[in-house]
Order: sequence, then structure tokens, then C-alpha cells
Amino acid sequence: IVTRATFDANGNRGETGDGLEDLDDGFDIDEVGPGDIWVSIARSSMSNNFDEGLDLDEAGEGSVDVQIHTVVADGNEDEGVKVDEEDDGDLSVGMGRTSSSNSLSQDGVDLTEEGDGNLWLVVDRSVIVGNDNNGIAAEQADAGEGGILVKRSDLTGNGEEPIDAEGIDDINVSRTAR
Repeated sequence: IVTRATFDANGNRGETGDGLEDLDDGFDIDEVGPGDIWVSIARSSMSNNFDEGLDLDEAGEGSVDVQIHTVVADGNEDEGVKVDEEDDGDLSVGMGRTSSSNSLSQDGVDLTEEGDGNLWLVVDRSVIVGNDNNGIAAEQADAGEGGILVKRSDLTGNGEEPIDAEGIDDINVSRTAR
């Protein structure tokens, strides 16, 4: 559980030569092997990072459950929010009153579910605008179901699509600008 935290301006745009790797995300968890990632983030900022604002990677058997409320993940070089789940397990993300906007080179939100498992995304009262690529990119790559529900949100002004969903048939968008 993360509350009222700031993970801004990590990494740099040049070579450091210090041998340190993967220090350019705002908030980063890499889980390898069997196990789950459960994250709840509220009233926090993950902006202007050299890579992602929020970067969660689950490799091996296990699921990812992420709840994000009143978070700003704007102006990151890559995605504002990126969550990957490999192998068996589900990926579930809930976003409320969150901004994931103005990515300099990628999507606002990028979710990938590989292996047997389901992908579910709920976005409510959020702003995902002005990203270089898609507002939301979601891929259900292997066996499993997927669904996206977006309500009362703004997905305008992205470089490509408001929502680019692969392998997901259940997409419901209501009272949303796109």
C-alpha cells in the first residue's frame, strides 16, 4: 500500500556509466517465479520519469492486482502505467480519478497478459490524454478472457487510438470523451 508518495524525475536521458540498471521508473516491481503482485496506490505522483511512471512485471505463475486512485503519472518518457503478467495468472487493474497523460513516446496505459489468465481493466473518472501512442493499449495474448470498462473519463488527443485492445472482445465505454 502506497499513500501520499512522490516518485518523480527518476533516471536521466544520458549514459551514466555507473553500472546501475533499471533506476529510471517512478515505481517499479519485478516479481519472478511463483507469487503475486498486489499493489494499492493512492494520492501519489509518478511523473516525469525517464522510463515508466508505474512499472509492474510479474513473471512466472501468479497474478497482478493493482488499484490506483487519485494518482498522477504524467510526462513520463514511456508509459504512465505499464503492467505485464507472464505465464499463468490474471491481470486486474482498477483506476479511479487518475491521470496517465502526455507520455513522450508510448501509451498512457499499457497492459499485457500472457499465458493462461484473464485481463480486466476498469477506468473511472480518469484522464488519459495527449500520449504519443494510444491512450490505453491492452493485450490478452493467450488463453483467457478480457474486459475493459471505461466510464466518465477523457481519452482524447492521443497520437493513435483512444483504446487499442488485442484479444479482448468485451469493451464498454460510457460517458467518456474519446
